[in-house]
Amino acid sequence: AIDEKRQTAYCQCFAPELLAAYDLRARKGRMLAMIDGMGFTQGENIVIDDAGCVWCNWTLIRAWQSSPGPDAARICKYDPNRAKMVYYQHGLPDPKKNGAFAKAEAFFNFHDGWIYASGANGSFFRIDPESGAASFLFTPTPDRPSRLSSLVKVSDDLAYGITGRAGKCELLAVNYRKGKF
Repeated sequence: AIDEKRQTAYCQCFAPELLAAYDLRARKGRMLAMIDGMGFTQGENIVIDDAGCVWCNWTLIRAWQSSPGPDAARICKYDPNRAKMVYYQHGLPDPKKNGAFAKAEAFFNFHDGWIYASGANGSFFRIDPESGAASFLFTPTPDRPSRLSSLVKVSDDLAYGITGRAGKCELLAVNYRKGKF
C-alpha cells in the first residue's frame, strides 16, 4: 500500500511475518512490527485509512500449545502520526457467532469513513477505524467455499468484485454503505 502524502510504501514480509515501511524519498526500509504468531497472518492486501493508518492482521503467539485457538486471528493498524502499532484484542467476528475471530483476507477503503474487510468464506465486514470494532455484514455464498479478495469502487456506494472458489465464481456488486450485495 502506498501513502502518496508521506511518500511511503508499506508491505508485509514473510518469514518472519513483519509489517514494514519503505521511504520512497530516502530509499530506506524499516521494520515497523511483528505480525505473526502461530500461522500465516497475511491476507491478500493491506490498506491505508483516511487518517493514514495502515491496516492488517496479526496473530497471537501461544507457545507450547497444540493450537493457536479460535481467537488468535486479530486486526491491527500502524499509526504513522504516532509512530505506533495498535494491536486490537479482537478480530473479525466469526459469522457462525461462536465467539471465534475470523482471519481477514483483504482490507478495503472506500473513503466513506469506514474500513472494510473480507474473510471467513468470503464474508464481508465493516470496521470502525477509531476503535477497530468490526461488524459482520454478509456472506455472499454461505453454502460453499468462497473468497472475496478484491473489490473495486465504481461509485459512492457501489463496488464490484469476484466471489467464489474452485471454478464456481460470480461477479458481486456490493453496496458497502448499506451492507448489502
